[in-house]
Amino acid sequence: MTIASFNQLLNFRPSTPTQIHFNEKNGPMHWWIQQYTLCAIMELQELEESKDPQNDIIEMIDIWHFIMSMLQVSGTTYDAIIEYNEDYVSRFHTEDLDAFFKSEYLSSIKVSRNDLRTYLHGVISTLPWKHWSTRQDFSYADTYAAINKCIWAWMRVALDMGIDGQKLYDVYIQKNKVNLDRQNSGTYNDLKKTEDDNKSIVV
Repeated sequence: MTIASFNQLLNFRPSTPTQIHFNEKNGPMHWWIQQYTLCAIMELQELEESKDPQNDIIEMIDIWHFIMSMLQVSGTTYDAIIEYNEDYVSRFHTEDLDAFFKSEYLSSIKVSRNDLRTYLHGVISTLPWKHWSTRQDFSYADTYAAINKCIWAWMRVALDMGIDGQKLYDVYIQKNKVNLDRQNSGTYNDLKKTEDDNKSIVV
């Protein structure tokens, strides 16, 4: 998986807000970040309950998808991720993502699934999540920093599970097709769903 492929997966829209007023035109932003974060937390719970190695990989890809969705609706860009991690800019620009997964830096990070869960909850804590909150804005910088921690935590957990950059890309594309087929079927819903169609995914 190359950096270009990684960028295609993110598919970000350029934007550089610093303070989000959720009662104005960007109102839905904090709500969507919160919803996608909750989805990632639930996928992590499903991973904890999984007893199937193939399904474990798929659950991790689902978590990645929602972390990317968190970033997308926050308005950030791929370049912003690079800029935020200035110490590793040269690595990202000279190596593909698969090489980065095998890098000494990523291997040196000590992060568990519980840490990933903590970081995901940390994103929620930056948002006005209480229904009675009287806050009128929230810090984009704080929220983005919290999401950024989730990226690196996810990568480190993925490394422990044998997921590298190429596997991330390959399984993501397959899972995306399964999701689109579900949506286009006209019959798929939460009450009747099974995971049988996931069995076609090669991990």
